[in-house]
Amino acid sequence: MLVCTAGIFSSPASAQSPLEEVVVTAQRREQSIQDIPYNISAYSDEYLKTARAFDIGDVSRLVPGLNFKDQGASLRSSRNSFILRGINANDSRLIFGTDVSSGAVSMYFGETPLFFPIVMKDIERVEVLRGPQGTLYGSGSLGGTIRFIPKAADFEGFSMDANVHLDSMWESDEVGYGGDVAVNVPLVEDTLALRLVASWDDLGGFIDGIGLVERDGSGEPVPSVAGDLASGYVLAPEEDTNDTQSHMLRANLRWAPSDTVDIQLTYLNQKSEVDDFSGVNPGFDGGLVDASLANFPGSFFSNANACNGGVAFSRDFFTPNQTCLGAGGNTLYANSGVTIPDAGDYDHTMFLKSAGESKADIFSAEVNIDLGIASVTSSTSYSEVSYFNTPDFTGFDLPTRAPGGSSVATFNSFYPRAAGVTSSFDETERFTQEIRFTSNGDNRVDYVIGAYYEDRESAGLTTTRQPGLSEFDTTVNVANLGFPRGRNNANHPDVTFMEDRLFKFEDIAVFGELTMHINDQWQVTGGIRAFWQEFSHDFESLIPFCGLFCSSPEQPRFFEGGTTVNDAKRDFEEQIFKVNTSYDINDNMMAYFTWAEGFRHGGANALPQGGRQASLPSLLQFQPDTTTNWEVGLKGSLSENINYSIAAYLVEWDDFQFESLVINGFKVVLNGDEAETKGIELELNGNLGEGLTYNFGYSYVDAEITKDFVISDYVAGTTGSFFIPPFTVLPLITVSDGDPLPSVPDHTFAFALDYLQPLKMNNWSIAYHVDGKYASDTQSTFNRNINLGRDFFEIDSYAVFNASIALESNDNWTASVFVRNIGNEQNLSAGNTAAAAGGVHQYFFTLRPRTIGLAFNYRYN
Repeated sequence: MLVCTAGIFSSPASAQSPLEEVVVTAQRREQSIQDIPYNISAYSDEYLKTARAFDIGDVSRLVPGLNFKDQGASLRSSRNSFILRGINANDSRLIFGTDVSSGAVSMYFGETPLFFPIVMKDIERVEVLRGPQGTLYGSGSLGGTIRFIPKAADFEGFSMDANVHLDSMWESDEVGYGGDVAVNVPLVEDTLALRLVASWDDLGGFIDGIGLVERDGSGEPVPSVAGDLASGYVLAPEEDTNDTQSHMLRANLRWAPSDTVDIQLTYLNQKSEVDDFSGVNPGFDGGLVDASLANFPGSFFSNANACNGGVAFSRDFFTPNQTCLGAGGNTLYANSGVTIPDAGDYDHTMFLKSAGESKADIFSAEVNIDLGIASVTSSTSYSEVSYFNTPDFTGFDLPTRAPGGSSVATFNSFYPRAAGVTSSFDETERFTQEIRFTSNGDNRVDYVIGAYYEDRESAGLTTTRQPGLSEFDTTVNVANLGFPRGRNNANHPDVTFMEDRLFKFEDIAVFGELTMHINDQWQVTGGIRAFWQEFSHDFESLIPFCGLFCSSPEQPRFFEGGTTVNDAKRDFEEQIFKVNTSYDINDNMMAYFTWAEGFRHGGANALPQGGRQASLPSLLQFQPDTTTNWEVGLKGSLSENINYSIAAYLVEWDDFQFESLVINGFKVVLNGDEAETKGIELELNGNLGEGLTYNFGYSYVDAEITKDFVISDYVAGTTGSFFIPPFTVLPLITVSDGDPLPSVPDHTFAFALDYLQPLKMNNWSIAYHVDGKYASDTQSTFNRNINLGRDFFEIDSYAVFNASIALESNDNWTASVFVRNIGNEQNLSAGNTAAAAGGVHQYFFTLRPRTIGLAFNYRYN
């Protein structure tokens, strides 16, 4: 793509001024971006600030061909959803909890490989490397790599950069505010310097929760009829529920004890919180919600399946028949229904607010030693990244999960005030060490060789409760084969589900790239990376109200409804290769060709193997997947004022991984068969007239399945109880040759225009900026047959535009007015459907609505 070779610039220049040279380190040495023989874009700190791109979702809207499932200010899991060159097979559902697999696009903060919702303040640049980058960047770089490079401390002198902003959104009654400051302090001349960065933001909410239910001090939903345990909810709607707060502190200490040694120590602490999620349920027509029958508008099964001919549960063999008590036979309990009103574009209809919090602590040490003929770099990092969420899980407790299977509500006694209060904690600790040798100077042969070690441990704990369920169950005494379930659940009152996961991953790798300069115009590069990896997955779950039916005799917690998977270990040994060549046609044009492989480790799923929730043994493991990329391109300059890049590629993707939920609701990683993406990427940037600069980028990608495959599983609830063996298998996923890869638009286009107008007053000017991105429509998953069709939805095309006007002074002051999302675009690209979670608990993530604000900047050097 020809994206932002233009991406880095400091300020608009005159028509006669040549473009500033952009220096990047994508190949582990400093090079002009025009000399990199593959497709790369780079964006400077000034460009990011002008575009007000301060989080990873904002970056995705600057880069054509880069897609990202934006969940709002605080991400809800460690699932890396960056997509480059169409390499994506995950559907658009939000799956909480620890990420079993790695993303297809690796993310780096400095030299540290990890994914988290980085606050992008005081960033030197962002580099977007397209295509497999496994040789230098390791496992998980199937589609590319994104590098966020923070500014380092500077020995030259004291400096400060301070920013504040106020803003207001169209759908909010609250005012947002925030600011950041970066201070650079030389401590010892040319030897020791410290850089400190701090930021804070408090953004108003813009989602109204029209279906929120009132809860008492213990968290139990208040009954609509006092004293009647079988009555329904009391609504307690709330406006602007999703307020957001974020704080970041970063310190960089740089020490150069000699001319040949440079040492940097960096610490980052970041915390983001949201009071509710940014999900909406637009177009919901309102209607009766009756948890006693899992009766939700748009739910997978209708009332008749739970109340048939006036008799409740008649299709459920393990629960005694009872007469429906409600008027007209439509409700089990007479007072159990509640009516949710119609929903607007920025309303959700969940019963509970889904708060979220993410934290990151990163320590890194980078040592660079110049040996003359080569440089030695040692990068050491330790990070802790955690996510804590309290999603409303009620929708998954109520609808019938599969044809022929029983409703989860059956196990919960058809509790009429079901409110699935979930706490989900996910933490990843990672230690990495890389050492590499890089040749210096102009040589006939250049090289980068190195070794890498990673030790990663991820823990996830999820508990779902329905406050008041045990009291209701014991009092109403709905029986389960003669076992009163309230007493059977005495060890875990109100708990409907518990899950405890532990992943461990170790990666040892050696790598190298060798470049031979055949002559002054022609170079050939070969690369290799060899992996030795080990993966383990320990898992335990409990479904207390399911009791014996969700256990098998060999399970250690048989009587509690448990399943345990221990010591699921796998080892991987693999090598990947790269060949690249480029030829300088003249001083202003380079042609290149790249053939490169990408690799991502496999692993193990943790799934019950006995009881009513069992899955097929074939689903216990998932295999590594690989990409093979062919790419040709041209890049160069048409004059001193115009840079361009054009690339065409073909990527073959084998045994591709994707996350899903099996029929019994457990999270898994599965393997498809074969897929292919091919496309064209274009970028153009330069000066157009005095004071005007532009960046244009376009991406076309055709991403589709190239071989049929079917994945089957047992039907939930039909795998027998006690010692009855499983007997019903159903195709879970059926994918055909030609099906599109999900969430991959065929066309994306991004642009930015900047104009600097000098004023007659000395030292003053006005800077105008506008940017935008368009993406064509796509769909949430491969086809309408996935997971019985419950997860499929169309994702409409979208276009987002932003603009600003700034009054600038050479005396270091800037004041600006900005507008974000001028067209009030929602871009509902991820979420859960009514078929999967019931009409009330359907939701889709939305962008922040149109926002207008004021910003002030002061710089001192």
